[in-house]
Amino acid sequence: MAMMAQIGTRLRPQGLDVNLAIGYALPMTWGELLRLLRRHGWREERTGKGSHILLSHPSRRSVIWVSRHTKQEVGSGLARRILKDAGIEP
Repeated sequence: MAMMAQIGTRLRPQGLDVNLAIGYALPMTWGELLRLLRRHGWREERTGKGSHILLSHPSRRSVIWVSRHTKQEVGSGLARRILKDAGIEP
């Protein structure tokens, strides 16, 4: 029998990623997210306060603030929102 974990009042199989089941992006680190954005033409404009950087795209009139915690995992909903704002389909 599979290990079960309690979430609220429901049980789910241990190890099943609920975020993947409802359509969120795959887990990735901030470093992977930055590399993906740079591959799609986003470039670093400047460094903000703390560990954030401002990215801009030469052909788009928008900017994106992204954290620079390169080895930490990005929340799946936040990664999906950043990619959507950048015009990249997750």
